[in-house]
Amino acid sequence: MDSDESGHDENEFYYPDEEDYNEIQQQNEIEEDEHFSKIQEFIYSLCPDNTNKKTTYDLNVWRRYCY
Repeated sequence: MDSDESGHDENEFYYPDEEDYNEIQQQNEIEEDEHFSKIQEFIYSLCPDNTNKKTTYDLNVWRRYCY
């Protein structure tokens, strides 16, 4: 039978441990955050500086109101 490094048979379902699953989830979240920040930086680079300043200010006011 063929098996991978972890000793799991390729023909059987593999259910990762909860720790493995949590580690995978955390890695995905980090990658999503990095991807999101790159997109956000790109979008901000397309806007004029005054628009960026005003948007940032408005978001900060809204965050202070919510918290």
